Amino acid sequence: MDWFRWHHGSVNDPKFQLVAKKSGASVAEVLAVWASLLEAASMAEHRGHPGELDFEAMDCALGMADGRSQAIYSHMTARGVIAEDGRVAAWERRQPKREREDDNSTERVKAFRAKQRHETPSNATETTETPRGDKKREEENTPAGFVRFWSAWPKSTRKEAKGKCLEVWLKAGAELQADLIVSHVEGLKRTPGWTKNGGEFIPAPLVYLKNRRWEGTEDAVNDDPYGLKRAINYGG
Repeated sequence: MDWFRWHHGSVNDPKFQLVAKKSGASVAEVLAVWASLLEAASMAEHRGHPGELDFEAMDCALGMADGRSQAIYSHMTARGVIAEDGRVAAWERRQPKREREDDNSTERVKAFRAKQRHETPSNATETTETPRGDKKREEENTPAGFVRFWSAWPKSTRKEAKGKCLEVWLKAGAELQADLIVSHVEGLKRTPGWTKNGGEFIPAPLVYLKNRRWEGTEDAVNDDPYGLKRAINYGG
């Protein structure tokens, strides 16, 4: 059985909510079309390109009104989810390489499985995935905008809240404003409030995200322009 990767957070991804609104469809219908496109792209000879699409057949298969899947597809293209050439955007980055991609993969996989069957507890090598592998998979599943935000944020205040920050990031629809947010953070890093005492008063990233400080409303206070007094305890 062949598989393709489905990213965490896809069901609540703000871009699919926007596509649904623009196309007059439900989010469930948009996700159904997205799943169909990913499946077609995964099975295609040239992986990543769903090929020639039969929208009438798709409407029928998904139980949608005539023309609905084509409308959804058009707005996905407008949002950059589907590239101009019809490929699923950033397919190579989203999906792992298949073992069958090289000519010798079939025999190599058979040999590897045969070796596993004949291994005993005394001579078996470690085959379980390491924490490093888990971390790599987690990074591949993390939205690109959040990765940029996390890299831009000063390491001294990151603490151990990355998972919680990602939850708030997704809930706030921040991925759609990633460029603005990263630019805002880079600007703050050059301000006196963030450079004072070696960055002593830089808030935790969770505080920044919860208060949506890139919008310039939470910290627009004359006697506390950088939210330093409220951020010292990193309480959110």
